[in-house]
Amino acid sequence: MAAPANLILSFIAWALILYQMAITQFLFQSYMQNQIVHVGLVGSLLSLYHFTRTGKPALKLLWLVMVALFVVSASYMWMNFDDLEMRIGFPEGLDIPVGCLLLIGILGCTLAAWGKIFPTIAGIALAYMLFGHYLPGPLHHTRIAFAAAISTICLGFGSGIFGNILGMIVEFGFLLVLFGSCLEIMGANVFFLEMGKLGSKVSKGGPGQTAVIGSALVGMASGSALANVMITGAFTIPTMKRFGYKPEIAAAIEAAASTGSQIMPPIMGATAFLMAAFLGVPFPSVMIAAFVPAVLYFVAVGINVELIARKDRIKGISAAVDMRMLIERACVFVIPLAMLTVMLIMQMSPGFTAFWSTLLVLGIGFARKTTRPGMRDFIAGMTSGAIQAAKISIVVASVAIIAQVVVSTGLGTKLTQVIAMVSQGSLLLTLIMAMALCIILGCGVPSSAAYALVAILVVPGIVKMGVDPFQIHFFCFYFTVISCITPPVAVASLGAASIADSSYSRTGWEALKMAATGFALPFFFVSNKSLLLRGDDPLITLLSIGAALLAVTCFSFTAYGYCMTDASGSQRALSGAAAALLGAYVITLNPLFLGAGVLCLAAYIFWQKSAAKAFSPANL
Repeated sequence: MAAPANLILSFIAWALILYQMAITQFLFQSYMQNQIVHVGLVGSLLSLYHFTRTGKPALKLLWLVMVALFVVSASYMWMNFDDLEMRIGFPEGLDIPVGCLLLIGILGCTLAAWGKIFPTIAGIALAYMLFGHYLPGPLHHTRIAFAAAISTICLGFGSGIFGNILGMIVEFGFLLVLFGSCLEIMGANVFFLEMGKLGSKVSKGGPGQTAVIGSALVGMASGSALANVMITGAFTIPTMKRFGYKPEIAAAIEAAASTGSQIMPPIMGATAFLMAAFLGVPFPSVMIAAFVPAVLYFVAVGINVELIARKDRIKGISAAVDMRMLIERACVFVIPLAMLTVMLIMQMSPGFTAFWSTLLVLGIGFARKTTRPGMRDFIAGMTSGAIQAAKISIVVASVAIIAQVVVSTGLGTKLTQVIAMVSQGSLLLTLIMAMALCIILGCGVPSSAAYALVAILVVPGIVKMGVDPFQIHFFCFYFTVISCITPPVAVASLGAASIADSSYSRTGWEALKMAATGFALPFFFVSNKSLLLRGDDPLITLLSIGAALLAVTCFSFTAYGYCMTDASGSQRALSGAAAALLGAYVITLNPLFLGAGVLCLAAYIFWQKSAAKAFSPANL
């Protein structure tokens, strides 16, 4: 049974791939009908995937029922599309049973793919929609009948499941994930790792810098912190351990670098495209705004690696760089990525761009013997890529359910009132609450789903407090990404720890320490738009970027207690004061903070230089 099931699984995956590519070029049915077909194929694919992964007869039967459920519900909606569109909110006949079947299927697949978090939130949201009229106070809403709720959420075109959020995935999100899979299939990850080795030749951090550079490049394609860990970590973590890095440190470096890759332009994963859609701006605007924060993040991680290497006396990398292979494989990555970037800057649609970029990757990959995969590996890789993209689609459909509850019940306005009441009008407290929500929702689920939910629930209220929409959307985007290394789940740290054979808790702590800059940066750019390259004064922009760079550097000196030699407690306090003062300048633009911060940093460097000279072998 396994072989036929796997064959059918590949067939459905390829049907989904070809369908998603075709709709970027041909308009043969409506926008909503595309979503119906997409959900039917995605649900069938994931159900059959879970069927092949279980050995229990009862569960196998359940997943076969789920396949039938998606086929029946999608077929019913597609065949009755015109009638359903006319009677939204006024269901007839089989509308309600079909809507319930679809709802069960989506939540069931989300549970199997991503765990309990989003199905639980969706269940609570549905319960609130049906029974919230019994609640007192600000959470009370007018009664919504069960039939009207199901009709709006499951059968309403332009609302609920079949709305703008899922539409973004259908239009471009699915193909962007597939684009990353194609790069992996054609061996672009080998090119990235060689680039990492080349860049680390100039650094004492050696193999640690290989992980930082290689993971940054690979993650631009994969768009997933955990996937990035598994791709690059298999090479970088053992190499770091061999050169003297402690297992938990090696795992932490990989986890921090892999997480940051999701904020590195030009691709940044599907989440950044969702943000552009929410903001109503062209994606290049998001890409340009993300550049400085991404560079600051990776500079901080790179400095941390360098400090660890110097403190622990780790030697640089000696592995030879295969320049021939680097040149041969460069075209598989460089040309498609350049084409994707140029097309986006020309403001072509993301879906159209992803289509042609994917074809270009495949064309170049198959044209060259060194990058050409075997047909079996190609089919398996594309099937795996379709499954990963389908998992994102299904959890986004769950988010769409929650979003419709927010709209139908007026919960968004109520939450804004609750947040304002709890924060007492304090923007800082509100931002801290938003940060906590981003991190909690991001535990174990894709950042795109967590970000979309926060953008719906929290962002409108903060915008009403006077924060620029562009800045607060970036704030939430960064924290949903950082959740990959934040307890209690920390999926990137968990994956890296498993490869390094290190303690998960120690790895998680070191990864948090390594990427601590990621927790400060969002507060910087939510206060100072110059860091997003949206400022009006070039001088202020340059000073802000310079101060932010010095602030993250000083924070690294403080966190690791090292610059030129081991720092005393007093020296760490001085570098910490410099970091705080420089950060205060970025937030307030008060020049007194900038001057004081620079003076503290100069005093710290002088003190460290004197201490290093005193402890040099020549003076002992």
